[in-house]
Amino acid sequence: MRSASPALVAALVLCTSLPAAAQWQRIDQNIPLGGPYAASIGGWDSGSLVQFVLQGPPFVARAFRSTDSGTTWTEASAFGSYSSLPLFVSSLGGRLAAGAMNGPGTAAIFLFSDDGGATWREVVAPGIASPRGMARIGTTHFAITTNTVARSQDDGQTWSMLAGSPSGGAVLATSQAVFVVSGIGAILRSADLGATWTQLTVPPFNLVHGLWNVGDRLYAHALVGDILESNDQGSTWSSLPTFNQTAFLSVVPSPNGATWFPWTTGSQSQFFVSTDRGATAQPIMTGYPVGQGGLPCAGTPVATPTHLVVTTQCFNAASGIWRWASGPAPTSVESPQAYEAPLLEAPWPNPTRAGIRFRVSAPETVRWEIVDLLGRRVRSGVADGPGQTIEADLEGAAPGLYLLRTPDRLSAPRPFVLVR
Repeated sequence: MRSASPALVAALVLCTSLPAAAQWQRIDQNIPLGGPYAASIGGWDSGSLVQFVLQGPPFVARAFRSTDSGTTWTEASAFGSYSSLPLFVSSLGGRLAAGAMNGPGTAAIFLFSDDGGATWREVVAPGIASPRGMARIGTTHFAITTNTVARSQDDGQTWSMLAGSPSGGAVLATSQAVFVVSGIGAILRSADLGATWTQLTVPPFNLVHGLWNVGDRLYAHALVGDILESNDQGSTWSSLPTFNQTAFLSVVPSPNGATWFPWTTGSQSQFFVSTDRGATAQPIMTGYPVGQGGLPCAGTPVATPTHLVVTTQCFNAASGIWRWASGPAPTSVESPQAYEAPLLEAPWPNPTRAGIRFRVSAPETVRWEIVDLLGRRVRSGVADGPGQTIEADLEGAAPGLYLLRTPDRLSAPRPFVLVR
């Protein structure tokens, strides 16, 4: 696998509560490596953070995973021999996907993990150039490339290019549609699994820098303007006031969905935290590493429930893996009412053959439901108080990935796998 010279890609581990003296901590010494290396980071899915490391010379890529937001790391098994880093790492609702090139312009290589990055399988996709991201609806996968959208309708096994589809740098999916941000900043939507595409009208104009979602609710940030929100799959948009109309390029929501981290990138990075959907935000740069000229190192954010983790591109001794950790209690930056902590604890056993159990963390009545990746409800109920253990029988449900969630609350969904 060959590509352009390796670059360090930043990843921030996002916090769900902010201590008064929160600052960045260097953690690359936690990965069992020696000598120089470059790295890219991704995930959070199935409870794991994934780190790809390119070490050399000679350059060899290795994969590591952490289930505690970077405190400890273990090396993945069944990982092939590659000479470059993946170009992207995407979280696909219980599945992790990464992509790179197998030589200049010859074929893309997609890597998939269904066990939180512990093991990986490889798929070679001839004729696909420079994949930049992946999304999926059920077993249909979409990969955005520099040329067009590639699609797999057999769970990522084989791929084909979609004629007439857009090219660009970002792709995401809800349970109902797939969305692409094109190279010119337009948002295109397909509600028929990529057969046809429609350009969406996003006021004040279609130059979008960032596109993200919390469940099926879409958010966009234009080149200049407020944050835009859509509750109808992009058909109409409403404006949300933002703390600065030009200060950031995109937003990454934490797994609880209510804490947002606006960020800028390019020659330097600036990171903020917002608990009111971008109306106000505070910088979180205390202790963040600096590079040449004393400027903040470039970085790209990733979220876990407890941290903001970043692999910094500093071009000096500060290059490495950093994280911004939460404290044991919220502060004035983020009050207990400013976000929804997980209301349902992780279900067990996972994977399961017949049913699952889970405990309720909420101090009040909360609705819960189990849905498949198309958003179809297979079980639902109501829990009446904290500490209650719920048993959900899954007899008759098809094997696959499911989400345990609270349909009317912004709380992190809990993925689990049903096997037969």
